Amino acid sequence: MNIGGSEFLGFCFSLTSIISMISASSGGVLSDIMGRKSLSILGIMSLTLGSFVIYTNPSSKTPTLIGVLLILALPSIAGGTLVAILTELVPSRIIGKLMSLSPVITLVSMSCGSAALGYITNTRGLKYSLTIVIILTLLVAISCFFLIETRRGTNSKQKRSVFQGLTHLKELFLERTLALIAAPALIEGFITKPSSTYLSTYLSNIGFTEKAIGFLYSIFPIVQAVGQPISGAFVDSYSEKKALLLNASIAACAVALFTILSVTSPSISPYPLIVSSFIAAFGNTGMLTYIAKAIPESKRATAYSSITVLQKISGIPAPIIGAILWNLRPQLIFIFICLFNLMKIPLILLLKGISYVGEK
Repeated sequence: MNIGGSEFLGFCFSLTSIISMISASSGGVLSDIMGRKSLSILGIMSLTLGSFVIYTNPSSKTPTLIGVLLILALPSIAGGTLVAILTELVPSRIIGKLMSLSPVITLVSMSCGSAALGYITNTRGLKYSLTIVIILTLLVAISCFFLIETRRGTNSKQKRSVFQGLTHLKELFLERTLALIAAPALIEGFITKPSSTYLSTYLSNIGFTEKAIGFLYSIFPIVQAVGQPISGAFVDSYSEKKALLLNASIAACAVALFTILSVTSPSISPYPLIVSSFIAAFGNTGMLTYIAKAIPESKRATAYSSITVLQKISGIPAPIIGAILWNLRPQLIFIFICLFNLMKIPLILLLKGISYVGEK
């Protein structure tokens, strides 16, 4: 299948990123106003429609671009909705465990699905794989009609409009709780992009082979997956705030130790990063659970989707900053990451201990 060169692919992915941010932010607001079920079905049906568009003419640029946008960008409209549904269906005492296990389940299902579809595409062809995706997503969309509506949206007597959605978003961000949790999320965006962009190059520069680097990059997500259920038990037993503090402090120490060891003892320098990958699970679970307990149901999907958008926005200038630091001195990137982790600590300390607030 020849649909264009690298320029076309670059254009597709850039456009996808922009649309996914817009759809994620608007989807959260619409979910809180209109209800969870309709947004869930809309997100799933975008996968069905995108696959069908590509199926009609997989060798043409225009259908492929439209299909890719529908498959990769629009499903994010339901991202905050799906997380909000999970928090509203289970007792508050086990929200931490649920939030910790859901990324693992997603990772495993995506890995298995990608492997299966890749094999089918190679043996049977692209259209056969697209047919399977269309059938499966249609079945999932139909099953969503039988979901219990955890939130039915605003009162029917209230006017549902764009202005109401903007007011809803404004009120949410004026809340001190979300403002404090959004700040570490912004910082996380600045941390993630430079580390993922420049770490492999830095490891290569200090003597690691491509095989060793590939092995490390396979270890990092496995270690984080192992940490997920442990983080859930920790959050439910202690608190979200302690989990966030543990993540920020240990991550800062781990990155600082990696930076020092990369100069003094390069062969053992990745070990602190493995610890950091494990402890990252505590940050993810702590943040998701804190939002579930601190933000009322009427604004929860907006909160989740807004945090996602903030992380993506802060990740835009991060690679440029990383490039500037790399040109000055490669170690400065990791000092930058360490300092940003330390910046999260006073913000987390300002968070109040909370219990499940339900609906306000």
